[in-house]
Amino acid sequence: MRLVWGMVFLVVLGGCVGRSVGRWSDGALIRSVGQRGLADSVRLGVIDEVLRRELDPDEKERLGEVFGEVVGSRLHSPVVRGRVLEAIRKDYKADGAVWLGRSLSGCFDDELRRRMISALVELGDKRAIGYLVESLGQGDDKALVEAIEAISGGPLAVELKGLLIDSGQRLGVRMASLVYLVRVEGKWVVKEIIISAGVKDGFLENLSFWAEGYDYLPCNMMSFYMCVWQRGRLSDEDLRSEERRVGTECRSRWSPYH
Repeated sequence: MRLVWGMVFLVVLGGCVGRSVGRWSDGALIRSVGQRGLADSVRLGVIDEVLRRELDPDEKERLGEVFGEVVGSRLHSPVVRGRVLEAIRKDYKADGAVWLGRSLSGCFDDELRRRMISALVELGDKRAIGYLVESLGQGDDKALVEAIEAISGGPLAVELKGLLIDSGQRLGVRMASLVYLVRVEGKWVVKEIIISAGVKDGFLENLSFWAEGYDYLPCNMMSFYMCVWQRGRLSDEDLRSEERRVGTECRSRWSPYH
């Protein structure tokens, strides 16, 4: 009997909460979108209500974080995930590519990743390309490559070359582009791209230094930062004797293509 009355109480409470969401603050609504303890019917009502609100930029950014977390996690029900994905596609096209892209690299569920990649292709926003590139190597490269080419409108290698030499890109995107380019084009081709680049920023200048002088390209952020550090701490005189040794060490310890 207690169990029955408890269930009745939860149903009534859920109905009351659902009817009162219109009085909630924007912040409370945004937090409630990600609350797994709420009934799906309540969360769907919360999502509908938050979509009717005029959010300021900070609130919109927070909503994007919550939306991305919900879509990329099986801890949330399929009903709620589907509604959030629909909201991103229809109501937040201008921001959806960034929200989904940021969540993609942290999602390791194959089915959810396929849905997110499909949504990114549908949105067609080129800002998603960097996030897709950063996700390469996580097991679904074929789908990622097809998505990158569909959004960019060109071959993968051309897009990766552009990202590699683009000083306005995030460092993680440029490093991911470097690693995948070496895989598909070969080290010698990538070395030539780096060395022949016109204006070099700090990233390209360091890559060019090691590629041209020591036949080495870092394969991850750790090896890149170590070589930057090693180069920066030595005097010009030390460099002549030390850099060749460090280059050999880097090649033997970190490079997957040597």
